[in-house]
Amino acid sequence: MKAEITGKIIWNEAMKAGVVLALISITYMFLGIPIGKISSGFLSTAIVTILWIAKFVLCIWLMGYFMKKMVADYEGVTNAHTLRYGVLIALLSGLVYSAMVLINAQFISNAQMMDQLNATINSFSGMLDTNSRQALEEIKGKYVQILFFSNFIWCFIYGTILTLFLSNGIPAKDPFANHHNEDTTDNQ
Repeated sequence: MKAEITGKIIWNEAMKAGVVLALISITYMFLGIPIGKISSGFLSTAIVTILWIAKFVLCIWLMGYFMKKMVADYEGVTNAHTLRYGVLIALLSGLVYSAMVLINAQFISNAQMMDQLNATINSFSGMLDTNSRQALEEIKGKYVQILFFSNFIWCFIYGTILTLFLSNGIPAKDPFANHHNEDTTDNQ
């Protein structure tokens, strides 16, 4: 007999699924760094693009898989439960992934990221006035924090939208479940 679904179970299962989804994105991030350093030509761009597509499709498939697994493993799971579960997965995976992006930007690839940021700022500096350049320099000091929060917000919003689509059909709705057995014969 399957256990009845509870809020605690949803949180526990969401933590596990969130870590798995975050690990896939973290793996993509760390695979893309050396591939980008190999060369800046078409081949490295194509490889990184193919890896991104694979990550994107795998994350969508896994989100649906985790939702279906929860329906199969627990009794009484409704579409509202899978919606809550998916939103929690999005929240937790976004948090873990964004924390790893922060660690990468702050400690692992800091010099490379700052070089890219400086190159971007320098390419626009001719078009900016003194106040705008000063504002960019202030932003540069908070770049890692901005990266964390913007990445977290993006992951959460994307995961929530994906969850809205997937949870609508998981668990599958029985079209005959709410109909009454009414006598439709004509008794005239």
